[in-house]
Amino acid sequence: MPDNGNLYQSVPNSTTPPPISPESDLFRRGREVLGLSGGGLIAKLKKYKQGNIALARAILEVASTKHSPREYIGRILSGMAQEDGEPAVVRDGRRDGLFVERMGADRWKVGTWIYDGAGREIGF
Repeated sequence: MPDNGNLYQSVPNSTTPPPISPESDLFRRGREVLGLSGGGLIAKLKKYKQGNIALARAILEVASTKHSPREYIGRILSGMAQEDGEPAVVRDGRRDGLFVERMGADRWKVGTWIYDGAGREIGF
């Protein structure tokens, strides 16, 4: 009878998945949260965070707790919402602690007053 060697030889475990890159994991999680067509939105989010995958993932995880994650991320990308979901707060002395509403690039509304990005009143 021929010698087949050790019948219990070490066989590579083919069920172990290869390591996943953080970027691949970001897109996988993005599709879970935003749906299969969420890849473009995740790419924009990554670009918005200057390629920092950890920061993009943090926003994605906050979005996963929202009623409409796609809308939440879309508003962040358009500059209409704060990343932590809380309104911005003015710290200019006269209106310290008042909540403000972002009205687009370099425009903020506090009560009935409108300010530019430098904090100067530009109307009401």
